[in-house]
Amino acid sequence: MADYSFTSKSTPNCINCGTPTRLFVRHKSISDMFQCIRCGLIIANPGDYLREDDYQPLTSVDSLTDEDKQRFSLVFSEGIDTSDGDGNMYADFGMSQEAMAGGLFALVQEAIGDFTSLTSRDRFHVLDVGCATGFLLAEFRQAYPQAILRGVEPSPVSCRKARQLYRLNVHEGTMRTFDSQGLQFDVVTIIGNLQLHEDPFQTLRDVYRVMKPGGLLVYHMKNPFSSARRLARVAASLPAVKNSRLTNLAVERGYLCMRYAASKALLTEKTNEIGFDTLEVRTIPPRMLAYSNSDKAHAKGLVGKIWKVLDQIDTVLEQRAWIQITCLKPKDANA
Repeated sequence: MADYSFTSKSTPNCINCGTPTRLFVRHKSISDMFQCIRCGLIIANPGDYLREDDYQPLTSVDSLTDEDKQRFSLVFSEGIDTSDGDGNMYADFGMSQEAMAGGLFALVQEAIGDFTSLTSRDRFHVLDVGCATGFLLAEFRQAYPQAILRGVEPSPVSCRKARQLYRLNVHEGTMRTFDSQGLQFDVVTIIGNLQLHEDPFQTLRDVYRVMKPGGLLVYHMKNPFSSARRLARVAASLPAVKNSRLTNLAVERGYLCMRYAASKALLTEKTNEIGFDTLEVRTIPPRMLAYSNSDKAHAKGLVGKIWKVLDQIDTVLEQRAWIQITCLKPKDANA
């Protein structure tokens, strides 16, 4: 379990290996972020988001007062209470949720087709961790009408909307509090939220525990080494431009809502260490470029041109904005 017994006045130790960290990026628009000097895991200090006159040792998010829990959640959970009346989680980001849900699901469906024998006629169990309002599970329902769907989501607002909009069975909480009641899942997805978890590697262990031997896991995590994030980090360290509008935008877009980040190599190492067999490691495009609304206002002008060029570079380098890991729980594994 992650150790949050530090405040914004201290430098955290790595939750993976316990090694001290060093400053990775500092900017007024985000929490200070630190990088482990041994394994390279990148960590934001959650103590930065408590009131300055009320720093408290934390053993988990659940130990916060209701007031601070709300502030903490708003910082670290994208869209925890920002969905519109139609359940669109990303209205404020200029993205089409319909396009994004379809695009993200296509990646998952491709993995299912490549690495399992499951078909639209099969009855199998699906778990979406961090399911938000349930838009990805809704895509599953259309493509695999016989599938039995479950979700896990910490936001009460999102849980209510998932139940109201899609009549989904959603556990309000985290994998730490999720009781599968002995059920084992054939497919598990963690799409776009693992970097927000209290301890992402513990989440993967908890997922492994509830998966059926031979089951498939597809998860995403933000890539801290994409060109756009590297450039934002450099700009944030330069006195001449660190307070410019462009730098502020780049840092906010690049590092907000990122409690943890890791390289492809570290994620692969941890995935295998937990017991999974890693099948594929790839990177995928920035969501705001891939799934934007028709006006694409954020992708216009100089900023948009720079962003598109950086993404083209990242495509060649295989360092695009998000990392996708696809893995199996071995068929001979114990639960």
